[in-house]
Amino acid sequence: MDVLQWLTATTQTQYLPRKRAHQKLAADRPSHDPNVRLFLDYFQEIYADKRHGAKYLVIWERDSTVVKRLLKVATLDELKIYARILLSDKTEYQFIVDSDRGIGVLAIRFNWLADRYATWKAQHAST
Repeated sequence: MDVLQWLTATTQTQYLPRKRAHQKLAADRPSHDPNVRLFLDYFQEIYADKRHGAKYLVIWERDSTVVKRLLKVATLDELKIYARILLSDKTEYQFIVDSDRGIGVLAIRFNWLADRYATWKAQHAST
């Protein structure tokens, strides 16, 4: 058996074909939920407004998947409020201050943001 025959034989028996980049699972595809697009457009606008004109680059495949997941537990309006809290200069949470304050940070600190908003609502409901 020469080298080419050996390579052909081992390649066919030992290796499984790889998933190609264009063959994505349905869960990997960006969402067609209009609220996802609305939020990401809003996030870019509010990012520029709150971050002194800085532009936020949306990576649509990654960010739309994250936002779709967040919209399962929060309304679009709540998510917009959480984004405003995240991007506010008044946020003193060091992790957020040191971060890029992007969609990934919004997802990571989602529970903290939801708690801050719930606390604020509770305090203002009693007055």
